[in-house]
Amino acid sequence: MTTCWFKPAFTREDRDPATGELRPDAMRPGIYCKDEATFERLMDSSRLRGAPVEYHMDGDVSIVGMRIYVATPEQADALERGQAVDPASYYAEQRAETEAAAAEFARLMGRLTSMVSTTREPARHAEPPVPGANRAQRRADAARKRRLA
Repeated sequence: MTTCWFKPAFTREDRDPATGELRPDAMRPGIYCKDEATFERLMDSSRLRGAPVEYHMDGDVSIVGMRIYVATPEQADALERGQAVDPASYYAEQRAETEAAAAEFARLMGRLTSMVSTTREPARHAEPPVPGANRAQRRADAARKRRLA
């Protein structure tokens, strides 16, 4: 059976406690495969599905913008201890959060539309035009009067 782990972001363990900077041995975010065979199966399945595979200058490979790595034994141990999350559960959590935010947005938009009046009052214009109005201003005022009548 193949094993992959998904690390969505840097964690607290990846940072130096004193300075807060990333440690040199920090695991980068991405998908980690347990071995070479799993990596090859992931690459083959992505090619069959037509997902864009990108090869980077630093030797990394990414599928749909997500970097793919083969985990070292130390990284595999750390990932099994729980420094990464299951991709399916992570996306399920993200989807639930997105749906909750969409529901809240719809609720707020409903309140906003009930507060805003949809009837418009006609614009009030100066009667007669301001003394010293130029020809264009007088013509525009006359046109407004015709429309309102």
